[in-house]
Amino acid sequence: MGMLRRSWLLLGWVMSAVLPVQAGTVDCLNQCIQVKGVASFAHADVAWARQMAIRDALQSALMQRQADVSSQQQVENYQLTRSRLTVRTRAVVKRFTIVRETQDAEEKLVTVQLKVCLQPAQSACDQPLGGGFYPRLAVAPVLVATPYEARDIRDLPQGWRRALIQQLRQQGYRNLQPVALDPAILSVQQVQPVLDVDRLRTIREETGAQFLVFTVVRALASRHRTDTLLPDSVDWMWEGVKRAYNYDLDPNRRDITLTWYLVDLNHQRIVRQEQLHRQIKGEVRVGRDKPFGSLAFARTPTGQAMLAQVKVQAQQLIETLRCLPFEAEVLEVRRHPDTQKQQVIFFATPESSLREGDQLTLYHRDDVPVRMGQQNLGTVQQPVGFIRVKQLMDRFAVGEVEAQNGTIAVGDLIRSW
Repeated sequence: MGMLRRSWLLLGWVMSAVLPVQAGTVDCLNQCIQVKGVASFAHADVAWARQMAIRDALQSALMQRQADVSSQQQVENYQLTRSRLTVRTRAVVKRFTIVRETQDAEEKLVTVQLKVCLQPAQSACDQPLGGGFYPRLAVAPVLVATPYEARDIRDLPQGWRRALIQQLRQQGYRNLQPVALDPAILSVQQVQPVLDVDRLRTIREETGAQFLVFTVVRALASRHRTDTLLPDSVDWMWEGVKRAYNYDLDPNRRDITLTWYLVDLNHQRIVRQEQLHRQIKGEVRVGRDKPFGSLAFARTPTGQAMLAQVKVQAQQLIETLRCLPFEAEVLEVRRHPDTQKQQVIFFATPESSLREGDQLTLYHRDDVPVRMGQQNLGTVQQPVGFIRVKQLMDRFAVGEVEAQNGTIAVGDLIRSW
């Protein structure tokens, strides 16, 4: 009985020591702090300054928790001539409430005090205030640079796209749209795709997508390796001699090389580019009776290698898209018939995780683009308003303008914080 009593006492002491640590860990992961934000309404209305003060407070909260700060400075003649500060945070705003708000008429300042609750982010992003949304992704079929090398694989272009969409959905990404792709967007001889503005605009208008991913299979060469101890040049020569004398040589090596591109359709630029390479051995020939994605295809060495590359591509895509802000163009500007408040309509779907009540920022784009020769470098953008999502339909959303500091027009950009 004495031994049993001592065991229970020891167990109670261990539990009393462990439980507070676990509770403290939970509080740390979902910690709420109070921060202050300030903005001026000297050259804007009070509503605009209020939103800017809230934004200032949220940024302050994020910098206080799990932030990585890097600084680049340039000094000439012992004087600081250039300084750049970059902040990457590993926390996102879960929710916030306004504790106090004051306005100073003399100084023309709005001050807000917020209670901000943070939660850890899955990765460090440059857009922590815009996290949580899923931009629409258009997925194109695979382009095969050398179709002759893929003659033993049936349904490769469409099969790869189906497998990629399936992998993206399994990993939690839902806002997807299959799309056809003009092969002229990429020449076999070119490393980079041709970012034709008209073609990309057509894809964006047909799908409503913010980003486009397309994959180019650059190499699927299979060969017969005679002797692994011989140099490649000698082995190739020996293989040619055997084929000249009609020897039946089944391929036992295969190099698979592909490149995928993530293109921003709103700004016609490549966001990320990756190359995947794998060399496989064994029975590398697939056969036309095993279409891409089928169970029989997955059992072959080539099928296993290619499906593994699809999985890696999906992981890299989600890693990139998680840190990119949601962005859509203003399709229409109107007045509410009853309240006469200004409203904007933009493309959005429920799969973007956008909900009624979410706040977004409006950016006005100048009509005249910046050019360098014949190249369009883009347009100047500046924030002109904040909207609150009032209605979310299957293919579009309606936002009500809460604060405005400039002209809002069709073609302007709506972006997460």
